[in-house]
Amino acid sequence: FCHEFGSDQYSYSRYCKPLLEAGFDIFTFDFRSHGQSSSPPHYQSRLWCSDKEVSDVLGAIHLVAGILRNSGQKPEIGLFGISRGAAAAILATWQDRRENRIKAVLSDGLFCTDITMESMMKKWAHIFARVRFVYENHHPLFWPFLRWLLVRRATSKFGCRFPSVRKALLHLKNTPTFLIHGEKDSYIKSEQAKTLYDLSLTPRYLWIVPEARHNQAVMVAPQPYAGRTVGFFTKYLSSKIPDSLLEYASSDEETFAFFLKDENQSLGIPAGKVETDVGKKVAKTSDRSSSVLRGENHPVPPQAIRKKTASLP
Repeated sequence: FCHEFGSDQYSYSRYCKPLLEAGFDIFTFDFRSHGQSSSPPHYQSRLWCSDKEVSDVLGAIHLVAGILRNSGQKPEIGLFGISRGAAAAILATWQDRRENRIKAVLSDGLFCTDITMESMMKKWAHIFARVRFVYENHHPLFWPFLRWLLVRRATSKFGCRFPSVRKALLHLKNTPTFLIHGEKDSYIKSEQAKTLYDLSLTPRYLWIVPEARHNQAVMVAPQPYAGRTVGFFTKYLSSKIPDSLLEYASSDEETFAFFLKDENQSLGIPAGKVETDVGKKVAKTSDRSSSVLRGENHPVPPQAIRKKTASLP
């Protein structure tokens, strides 16, 4: 579980309780500069997902994969990310593609740095620009070029890279993705979720939740949210259908049909490919705080949280 900016590992409880009840294990951790994790010198955590957060997720993946191998199990992992954590999950999945340890990615409130920056520049340029040419009568490539300049400046100033979720999705060919987004999200418009959905090459699902704001879908539609998150991970991570999923499906028929009956729903491959600029090098993280929670089919009860501090590579 990859928490949102400004939160910590314990926000899992808001989103993942139905998964625990269905028997899934949850590994939750604090991103650097959040919760009980350390704050590296010369780095300030921001709303924008950087290569540092991606390294944190890759470190968590590496640790969990080691735990699974040591217990004689295959490292088959699902990622559940919220907002910036969702972006980090998508980018980490792309970087882990050769290891093929990530079998499914679920995101809530996902956003792409590229698309969001260009949208904000177009919206607010008239306030900051002294020359009207900056926001009027220019070539269509002007905004991407201005965004590229800004990202280069930010990379140099802040000492980190800002990889593109958009480009990563263009190269995820075999990892199922499920995008959840609030229809009334005033921070990241739901149109962006639709754009990112259209880019995906993988088995893909999109759920725009009416009346929900940023990261509020779980509050607005708790039963469908529970059913569809459990349904998604059951479809791609489990061979057993939990009783709880059948209960959710009884009140939300689309849950059952969407994930368990129709294998071809929402599949598609967009024309054209774009080379990605996501780097292959994984930076070492400092000490991170994490917790493992066990589902109902395991010897440790769901409410038991085993705290550990691990040095994640």
